[in-house]
Amino acid sequence: MPVASSEDSFQLFEESLPVFAVVFLWTLLAVFARYDLGSGLRYAGLVMALLYVVVRGAAVGRSVETVRHPTSVVDGLRDSVRSLAPASPWFLLAFALRVGRDYTGFVLPSELVYVSSATGVLTVVLYAAVFGSARLRATWR
Repeated sequence: MPVASSEDSFQLFEESLPVFAVVFLWTLLAVFARYDLGSGLRYAGLVMALLYVVVRGAAVGRSVETVRHPTSVVDGLRDSVRSLAPASPWFLLAFALRVGRDYTGFVLPSELVYVSSATGVLTVVLYAAVFGSARLRATWR
C-alpha cells in the first residue's frame, strides 16, 4: 500500500465519529456552563479527543502493512491531499453550517461549526498518527 487507499479514507472517517462525539459532548457542557468555565471545558474536550486520536491512530497504524516513506515535497503534498479525504466531510459540514447561518437566516448554534471543524482537524491528526506510527515502526525494524 503506497500511502492511503479509499478504504483507508473511509475507515479513518469512521474512526473520526467518536472524535466528533467527544468534542460535541464537551462543547455541549461548555454551552451550559458559565462563560469563564466554558472555554476550559472546550479545551478539555479537545485534549480528550486529541488523546483518543493519538492512541487510536497508533493502534490502527499497527494494522498498516507497508508504507512508502515520503522522499520529496510532492510526496508530502500527496500525503496532505490524502489526509483531506477523511476530514473533508467535517470541513464541508462546518462550511455548510456557517453558510446556512450567515445567508439563510436559519439560526444554528456556532458551536456546531466549531465541533465540525475541530473534528476535521483532529481527523487530519488521526491520519498523521496512523501513517506516522506505521512509518516509524517500519523504520525501527
